Amino acid sequence: MNCNIKVFGKGNYEERAKEVLKAQYKAMMLNAVRQNGLALQYAKPEIKNDTLVVLEAVKQNPFAFQHASIELRSDFKFLVDVANVAPEALKFAAEDIKKQMELAK
Repeated sequence: MNCNIKVFGKGNYEERAKEVLKAQYKAMMLNAVRQNGLALQYAKPEIKNDTLVVLEAVKQNPFAFQHASIELRSDFKFLVDVANVAPEALKFAAEDIKKQMELAK
């Protein structure tokens, strides 16, 4: 049986529902990493690439930075933020960034 339900009015409700679920998931993960930064390791890839969630995880536990996306671990601007809250987390920066930091010394 094929049920085609047409919704009249403005907006795509399926897309809106997806957005709401993504926002709820982000809020849940934000709460989780505030309690235990290492919860970041269980997050979806888009959360591991979210600057707010990752920074909160690193504040709670600097070792959480190893579970951040390679994009964030390679982002100089973000590394400055990380260094301000947990300098010891920089040991988990991307290898090429760590080499550049060694050259700069």
